[in-house]
Amino acid sequence: MSLSDRMIAFVYRWATGPAGKRWPVSVVGMLTFLAMCVVVIWGSTRVDVLIGLRVTGFSTLRQILGWPLLVLGFILMYWTLIFFFRERGTPFPLNPPRNLITSGPYGITRNPMLGGGFISFFGIGLLLGSVTLFLVATPLLVLLFTIFVKRIEEPELTKRFGDDYVQYQKQVPRFFPKFQCRLQRH
Repeated sequence: MSLSDRMIAFVYRWATGPAGKRWPVSVVGMLTFLAMCVVVIWGSTRVDVLIGLRVTGFSTLRQILGWPLLVLGFILMYWTLIFFFRERGTPFPLNPPRNLITSGPYGITRNPMLGGGFISFFGIGLLLGSVTLFLVATPLLVLLFTIFVKRIEEPELTKRFGDDYVQYQKQVPRFFPKFQCRLQRH
């Protein structure tokens, strides 16, 4: 059994196990995740200072671009949390909602929580003038989470929800919404 298979089985056991055990683990997991986010942001700004990459100019432009990204990311994450909590679950993979959510932000992208987080990190990078956060750490996080989603989360969701999830995967993109422009011909 490969490492991916063992991780899928581990997540599946927790995701389908008793709720009484899932909630305390999810609180610890989410706090750990938030602490890691703070460390990434703080570490990125320290790296910028150490190697002289911090951007101090273009403050107005950085704010004009950064604040909307930060706010958009947080709105998307908050909107996602509403759907998680309605279904009595959390964004933490070991305590997910019991039912497959395909409406609201999940009708636009399969991973709106991660998408919102990525958008927020880019916004924070701009606001702080952190080249490392904007050009290195955030893209690296996007890559790592994409690997996790493809290798662990999606196979576990397929195992748990079967054909319903497979059909959902075919209809809704992983991270980036599909915007279709329909031109009418006369």
